[in-house]
Amino acid sequence: MMTPDPLCFHPEDLLKKVKEAMVRTPFRHYPVVDQEGRPLGLISRTHLLAPRRKRLILVDHNESIQAVEGVEEAQILEIVDHHRLGDMETPDPVMVRLEPVGSTSTIISKMYRESGLMPENPLAGIMAAAILSDTLMFRSPTSTPEDQREASRLAAEAGVNLEWLGREMFRAGSLWTYKDPREIISQDFKEFKFFDFWVGIGQVQVLESEALPVKREELFKELVEIQKEKGYDLIILMITDILEEGSEIPYYGPGAPLLEKALGLSQGNWRAFLPGVVSPEKTDDPASEEGFAVYSQIKFLGGWVLGIAKRLETAPLGAFHYRLLLILGLGWLFEAMDVGLIGFVLPAVAKDWQLDPVAMGTLGSVGLLGLGLGAILGGMMGDVWGRRKVLISTLLFYSFFTLLAGLSPNYTWLLIFRFLVGLGLGAEIPVVFTLMSEFSPAAHRGWLTVLLESFWAFGWIAAALIGYLVVPRWGWRVAFFLGATPALYTTVLRRALPESPRYLERRGRIKEALEIVSLVTGKPVVIERSEAEGSPPKVTLKDLWSPAYLRRTLTLWVLWFGINFSYYGLNYWLPSLMVGKGFTIVKGFEYVLIMTLGQVPGYFSAAFLVDRIGRKPVLASYLLMSGIAAYFFSQSISVAQLIWWGLVVYFFNLGAWGVLYAYTPEVYPTGMRAAGSGWASFVGRLGAIAAPLAVGKMISWWGQEAAYPYIFYLFAATFVITALAMLLWGEETRGRTLEEISPAD
Repeated sequence: MMTPDPLCFHPEDLLKKVKEAMVRTPFRHYPVVDQEGRPLGLISRTHLLAPRRKRLILVDHNESIQAVEGVEEAQILEIVDHHRLGDMETPDPVMVRLEPVGSTSTIISKMYRESGLMPENPLAGIMAAAILSDTLMFRSPTSTPEDQREASRLAAEAGVNLEWLGREMFRAGSLWTYKDPREIISQDFKEFKFFDFWVGIGQVQVLESEALPVKREELFKELVEIQKEKGYDLIILMITDILEEGSEIPYYGPGAPLLEKALGLSQGNWRAFLPGVVSPEKTDDPASEEGFAVYSQIKFLGGWVLGIAKRLETAPLGAFHYRLLLILGLGWLFEAMDVGLIGFVLPAVAKDWQLDPVAMGTLGSVGLLGLGLGAILGGMMGDVWGRRKVLISTLLFYSFFTLLAGLSPNYTWLLIFRFLVGLGLGAEIPVVFTLMSEFSPAAHRGWLTVLLESFWAFGWIAAALIGYLVVPRWGWRVAFFLGATPALYTTVLRRALPESPRYLERRGRIKEALEIVSLVTGKPVVIERSEAEGSPPKVTLKDLWSPAYLRRTLTLWVLWFGINFSYYGLNYWLPSLMVGKGFTIVKGFEYVLIMTLGQVPGYFSAAFLVDRIGRKPVLASYLLMSGIAAYFFSQSISVAQLIWWGLVVYFFNLGAWGVLYAYTPEVYPTGMRAAGSGWASFVGRLGAIAAPLAVGKMISWWGQEAAYPYIFYLFAATFVITALAMLLWGEETRGRTLEEISPAD
């Protein structure tokens, strides 16, 4: 059968594109046609098994980003260049000739002479003009005596005067005010990458400085358009006045603060004049120890700032990380103890004040409401004021109101104080894990953050011990007094807790950031300047739901709601449900205390697996097993069965919690990491608020005995649905740096 509109290829098509097209179609042979559709031949799949590669010589460049499209499929025979050694990789040995001269034409002229040849006119004149252009008539600091010698020989061969040729050439080229702005920017434009920092630099030369202002605004607008189209971190146009020997540089992009810091420019000016800078590659400026200007200062600062992320992500696991884990872990333990206290004092409070199930549920939920709102506030404050400052302040805040909760004269005041306690506790949550995540190496981030979350188990066990040992003997007020003791820990935090270097870098406090990086790596860093503090843009809820983060935000919100709903619904009511099953308060607390011991191995197992098989399989499987265990807990008819299935629920549920805390800060960039984590935590608290209220309603409607199995059916179903959400929508982040996961950073 004939195909009326067959897939055709052209001689200039890249092999990569041809292969991709062939894979999507079932045919064995394909026509090759010219631009007018006339057949030239056939190509089959067998031709692609051992294709003949095009042969290339790279002249005046040696970086893949500057090479022609498809260079990776070509056979590179030789590289001739006068720039730095780039990132070009070749499968075969090649001839490489790199010389520290001002122009590649100088090297080619020498190669002619070494072969006993001399380029004829007009090629000799063109090569002489190329040397004059590259060296800016020998005014560029990259110019060497060799450039002058070779240019003089070429000019003599062409029969032209070098000075005249240079002036006429630059005068013709300086008529750029009559060209399209994009053409001006693109006529001598190069791209560079430093780590993951992408810079585009264009250059035009002029002889008359008064010509500069004519199209300045149009040029800047076009720079902005090109930056948005290409996604450069920084784009620069050097408008070089050859006679004045300086350059005006309009610039734009999210990396603009790097250039401003490197060259001491005012923030947000978007343009500057640099005397003595006539080349994007080198300058004689003695103020810079590196001896570089635009190109190299960006490289230097790019190494600083992007090096901050790179050094943190690749740093070997060491004493600093374990010390930070302990410092944050103890703070997290105290938080868990305070959150867990209410569940263990609730039966005693209800007994003292004769509270019904709805009032008990409200007391549990009001603290969770504070947790949710506090998470939003803490996340936003952490991105603006810093992780360290927010963590210390919130610990003091919730400890103070926990103390007041123990002094509550009635139910209303206890509600108010528990809400304020929740506000402080919630504000701490997003910054703790953001801080740990931003310090952790990529290969160990999951393990470290899950271990940090494991301190929650010890805090909850401490709360259970207080409920078991203190509440029956001295009453629930003393339990709250003990919950206020973490305030003393702020003295340790103030002295030992470092700020996140990623946050400091974003605020422009490079010096402080590098000092902390040196503590992490154990290696000193060079600090040249003290930078002024910047003001990063505020993150809004709309940013979290932008197309780039919509799926991630949806996944996190479902995960947080589902896990919180099941966990808090279970934990706030379990002691009371045990009492309702006929156990005394002391015996009920004893059984719950034993069950909570399952949290510790659950955390450690998740920490072991999370960096080995990934966040997605561990989190989904642990949630699924939590649901299965919750179902069998509801069917238990003996004390042994209750304790066993309770241990299994806690094992998998808290293991899932650990992975969730590792996963959440990974999916957002630095500027919105704490805020994104805070909003996810807030949605989780909505689930945590809903669960105790729902359980209270079920008990009031059906009675505790009849409602008991259905309460656990509800939790089991929630676990399963949450696991499916992770499987369907979750993104695997194992082994990737934070900047790879969220390039917008």
